[in-house]
Amino acid sequence: HKSCFKCTSCGMSLNLKNFKGYNKEPYCNAHYPKTEHTSVADDPENRRLMAQSKIQSSVEYHKDFEKAKGSYTAVADDPESLRIKNNSKQQSQVAYRTDISTLGYTVVTDDPESARLKKNSEVQSQVKYKGLGNYNMGGSGDIHPHVGANFAPEENNSPKHEKVVYESDPRLSHQDTEAIAAAQKQALLEREQQRRREIEQQQKLLEEQRLKQQEEQRKLQMEQFQRLQQEKAEKERQRKEEEEAERMRMEMERLRLEEEQKAQESSKKVEPVYRAEFDYEPNYDDPEAADELAFKEGDVIINVQPIDDGWCTGTNERTGRSGMLPRNYIAELS
Repeated sequence: HKSCFKCTSCGMSLNLKNFKGYNKEPYCNAHYPKTEHTSVADDPENRRLMAQSKIQSSVEYHKDFEKAKGSYTAVADDPESLRIKNNSKQQSQVAYRTDISTLGYTVVTDDPESARLKKNSEVQSQVKYKGLGNYNMGGSGDIHPHVGANFAPEENNSPKHEKVVYESDPRLSHQDTEAIAAAQKQALLEREQQRRREIEQQQKLLEEQRLKQQEEQRKLQMEQFQRLQQEKAEKERQRKEEEEAERMRMEMERLRLEEEQKAQESSKKVEPVYRAEFDYEPNYDDPEAADELAFKEGDVIINVQPIDDGWCTGTNERTGRSGMLPRNYIAELS
């Protein structure tokens, strides 16, 4: 009823727009019960839960993830890492030394064959510079057949020259020597190109290994992040289930207490018992009298509930039937 819809505290009339419900009771805005926080002691269990919540916080985890995302990861110096590091250092020195080739020189290893070719080239260059090819036998213009031994030209044929020690093979002509030198130079170039290709392959392999390690590290971090998210979601679900179970338990306990209270009140309350003063036989031919109760004088009527002035409902204890009956036909037993 509209007139019954009032504030429980002050009795102010309420409507559906300004009322607030609390514990199934209507209240106005001024007298609505306020919920307050309860201060508890900072015991070890609360501190442990607070620290665990901070660890499980995605904000803290994301902060550490962003901090470590662009940094390097220190790894242990195992034999394989040391070997790769040493190879990279050697390759860097080789690449640095090969820059000299831009000046027109070729850097090669000082093996016995290279030393012999270098010495032969120096001797040939000295022979050509000093003009020893002009000394011939019979004016043929060929190189002296005894070049390679201690040779001294005659003093009256030409100006005096110093002695030359020629250790190359005297049976080779100048064209053959140049061809051999060109072939050896080509072989050295090919060897240098092969070495450069090997260096590039090793550098490519090292780059692939570095990218692979970065990818594995990224996958590991993502797996850790996903595992923490799953654990957090699982704990949140368990917490909600526990809260729901606790709420249902409290609701069942409240209903049980209400039922017990109602049972106690009903047991304390004694319903009045009435006795019929006169006989009453309804006219069942009339449809309006179909729900009326018939009784005889002296019958006990129980469960009497008034309907309006002059009529009530009740149960005839003798017949066990219930229905409407006139109020002035019965009297309450003392």
